[in-house]
Amino acid sequence: MLNDVQSNAEYIAYAISYVKALIGDGRELNVIGWSQGNLATQWVFTYWPSTSPKVRQLISVSPDFHGTALANGLCLNAGNLTNGIEEGLPCAPSVLQQEYNSNLISTLRAAGGGDAYVPTTSFWSSLFDEIVQPQIGLTASARIGNARRKGVTNVEVQTVCGLSPGGGFYGHASLLSHPLVAALTLDALKNGGPASLGRIASDIRDICKNVLAPGLDGADGAQTAGAIVLAGVRLIAYPSKLKEEPALRAYAA
Repeated sequence: MLNDVQSNAEYIAYAISYVKALIGDGRELNVIGWSQGNLATQWVFTYWPSTSPKVRQLISVSPDFHGTALANGLCLNAGNLTNGIEEGLPCAPSVLQQEYNSNLISTLRAAGGGDAYVPTTSFWSSLFDEIVQPQIGLTASARIGNARRKGVTNVEVQTVCGLSPGGGFYGHASLLSHPLVAALTLDALKNGGPASLGRIASDIRDICKNVLAPGLDGADGAQTAGAIVLAGVRLIAYPSKLKEEPALRAYAA
């Protein structure tokens, strides 16, 4: 997922149409995304509007719908000019595109991509996400709007779980194994989305007492969290780094 987000989105658009054709109208298609996959899915819904009616709901874990300020630091603001001299370091295309308020992010949001096209549940970890920031309160990059009234549930796990173990340290990848994320994902899949904290209100205290989702052990949690290390290795090794954000495709320009 280090290449152009717009290219990544094409795979998602095709997958949505292909899978829906396979399962037919009698079965519903739910999309669950992690990290950049959610941004790319919003790009799909925005620029391939035929896809959203095929999707029952979107469940997003650690998304960056607004991009991430940490990408600006990683690339040292690549593409900016100072006295006519280009700043920054070469970066993977999708990292440049996920800089906070990048051209791609700004274009998506101007086109309405900051609001849900389908019932959407978004999960994030506040100050502990080492990839996406800001991720706290109303400024969270993962927070998605509901201007189209499709139904949205935004969940910052530390806010819900508080001082319980489930309110502790969860990073960009380890959030995938969070017990509240698992419980609300099941709620959304069962009831059609978005997830409802109200429907599981009587169970939240017990859910948040756990560190991992049911059925996972410490080895599973460590392996999930370790996905970030693998992503870092791939980022360093990525061969086609750029100093400028990829140009917008003609359909979005």
